[in-house]
Amino acid sequence: MTPKRVILLAHTDSDNLHDLRELIQHVIDSSVLVVFQSKKVLERPWCLLELYAAATHGIPIVALCCSGKGYDFGAATDFLTHLDSALPKVNKAAIGVLEANGVSAEQAAHARWLLNCCTSELP
Repeated sequence: MTPKRVILLAHTDSDNLHDLRELIQHVIDSSVLVVFQSKKVLERPWCLLELYAAATHGIPIVALCCSGKGYDFGAATDFLTHLDSALPKVNKAAIGVLEANGVSAEQAAHARWLLNCCTSELP
């Protein structure tokens, strides 16, 4: 039996993106969202919006923990658990970006269970 060949289109969040509002639609149109877990990924509101969009539209999320990039599962869980108070301490404008896109900190924080399961580690 010949193996089935699957072709997936890829989009990175820096591909000719002139309007960040288009980013969410790119996520929704994707087959999968790949998140590279780094120390500051959860401090970036657009990353949180991408995760939220994927989760609410049934887009699978593959989280890759990159060695040496400072991602700490315990710290990430704590950060997301207290996102409404923790995020403004590291990124003052972030809550405003979330809310301007119709997502509360509480809604975005639901990404915590997604990022602490089903994670692969890269060397």
